[in-house]
Amino acid sequence: MRFFTCVLFLIIAQMTVFAADLKIGVIDEQKLIDKYEKSVVLVKKLEDRYKKEEAKMKELDDKIKSAKRELMILDGEKREALLGQLRRYEVEFKVNREYLSEMLTVKKAQYTKEVRDDIQKAIELYSKDQKFDLILRKNLPGMRGEMPQKIVLYNKEKMDITNEILNMINRSFKEQNR
Repeated sequence: MRFFTCVLFLIIAQMTVFAADLKIGVIDEQKLIDKYEKSVVLVKKLEDRYKKEEAKMKELDDKIKSAKRELMILDGEKREALLGQLRRYEVEFKVNREYLSEMLTVKKAQYTKEVRDDIQKAIELYSKDQKFDLILRKNLPGMRGEMPQKIVLYNKEKMDITNEILNMINRSFKEQNR
C-alpha cells in the first residue's frame, strides 16, 4: 500500500511540474465577435440592407391593402382586372419575403464565417508569437440576445487574452480599410 501511495504521489508531483510549464490563455469569443469593428460594420451593412428591402416590402403591402379596399367598391371588368393585379402583388410579396429571409440567412452566415475566420487566425498568430501551449474559450457564443454557455468556470485575469486579440484584429481591420 505504501508503494502505491508513493507512486501516486510521484505521478501527481510530475503532473504538477508539467502543468506549471504550460502557458494557457482564455478568450471570450462572444466579446471578440461583438466588439470586433469588422463585425460591427458587417452587422450595420446587413441591417441597412434589411431596412432597404423591408421598405420595398412595406410599399408592396400598402399596394395590396389599397387594392383590397378598392375591390370592395368595384364590380365587373374593373374588379376582375384589379383582382388579377392583387394576386400578382400577393405573389410578388410572398416571393420577396422568401428572398429576403433567404438572403439574410446567407449573408449572416457569410459574415459570421468571415468574422470567426479572422478571429481564429488572430488567435493562432498571437498564440504562436506569445508561445501559448493552450487557448481555451470562456464560453460558447450565443445568438444575439441569448446568453452564452460557459465552458471555463474560473480563470485568473492574467490568463484572459481577449483584449489583446481584440486590439490585434481591430488594428488589422483599420489598416486594411485605410
